[in-house]
Amino acid sequence: MKSSFKKFVSIILAVTLMGAVFLILPISAADGGNINSDFIEPVERKNTTPGGYTPVYTPEDLDNVRNDLTGNYILMNDIDLSEWGTWTSIIGSYNQTVVPYEFEPFSGVFDGNGYAIKNLSGKYGLFARLKNASVRNLGMIACEIGDRYSNNEVGAIANITVSSSIVNCYNTGDVHGSALSGGFAVLTFASAGGIAGKATDSVISKCYNVGMITASTDVGYNEAFVGGIVGTASNTQISNCYNTGYIAVNGNNGIIRVGGIAGISSSPISNCYNTSLLWVSDVSTACVGGIVGELTSSISNCYSTGTGFMPERESDPLDEFFPPIVVPQPCIGGIAAQAASQSVIENCYYLDVFEVDLPSGVLSYYPNAVGDGQGTLSSVLALTDEQMRQKNSFAGFDFENVWAMSDDGGYPVFKSMVPVSDPDPDPLPTPSNGRITQWLKKLIESIMRALIGLFTFGLIGMR
Repeated sequence: MKSSFKKFVSIILAVTLMGAVFLILPISAADGGNINSDFIEPVERKNTTPGGYTPVYTPEDLDNVRNDLTGNYILMNDIDLSEWGTWTSIIGSYNQTVVPYEFEPFSGVFDGNGYAIKNLSGKYGLFARLKNASVRNLGMIACEIGDRYSNNEVGAIANITVSSSIVNCYNTGDVHGSALSGGFAVLTFASAGGIAGKATDSVISKCYNVGMITASTDVGYNEAFVGGIVGTASNTQISNCYNTGYIAVNGNNGIIRVGGIAGISSSPISNCYNTSLLWVSDVSTACVGGIVGELTSSISNCYSTGTGFMPERESDPLDEFFPPIVVPQPCIGGIAAQAASQSVIENCYYLDVFEVDLPSGVLSYYPNAVGDGQGTLSSVLALTDEQMRQKNSFAGFDFENVWAMSDDGGYPVFKSMVPVSDPDPDPLPTPSNGRITQWLKKLIESIMRALIGLFTFGLIGMR
């Protein structure tokens, strides 16, 4: 009898311990394994630090990246900066040994490893400047970046990127840029994007933004270039990216270029989409496009269901970014607002009509593919909502390797994101999964304590 009791308790303890090991393994927000599918390309997280990399576990570790700007770093868990205070962008000292003088950039590798930096709050983004650097597999969640006086370039991951790559990253927080001269006759500009403020000779691929991007200018000669992914792109490859974040610019008659993907671009853009409305207020010299505001290069295999509206308003231009009155202007395009003669747009599609509910009724607007200029257009069509949901409407799209139709009859999405129910998948890790994991841990601990007590009681009883 005693032997049977011991055997029974031993079996129960063994089974419980096996279950504990299984249940407390990392649970992804998306699929229950150690693969995080919140990214366009799902990321299999590494549990051990690869050779040659410095692990980043804490906010202090993250801040210390600035002490070795050529190193290789890897996140080993999410980093919450809610208690950090104002974040200072990672950048080195001012280098006066080269011309032009510049602050030393980050030129290493930063691997997010499928994790995210949360609640970053600062005047500028995570990195001030990337040069010959690589940032990949990184999420930015619930961040508040920029303010009304964050002039020049600002982006969630990098303010400026030169000869660098940002791959498989996302942003869900707010980014704000401004071009304010404070009443002085000084030309200022803002270049704001969900991922990067300005990119030159770089690669931005498999990135998305769902956060709100805003910008403002205060006088007519100031400039603002604003995009869901990047504000200004020069000789930069932009591919397989999307934006669903609201974009709003209060221009005060400044020179404004706004696009769902890029504000102003002399770079090829391919396999991208935008589903957000783009608003510009108090502007007479603005261009707003579904994909690009001003184009001097090429766009291919892209679509947009969002468009630009230029409202009139009489309130303080720095108050809000949600105008009460909407008046469409000529320099608005379903794909590009302004396209230079050398521009090429092919296999691109946009929604044929945009409707906005106003207190006075529904405003309907029928945009052209290009608002101003033309370039060379090939298979660039306005589609009805019904046509947008049909695979055969998208001639030239690669449905074998890149694209897929969403599983509820919605618009096209990237193949790696299927199955999804709409073209706007929630990028936020589901917090309940973390709570379930903690609950399971506590449950297992309680069961083990009870079994240990039972085992001890049994041993005592058998003496």
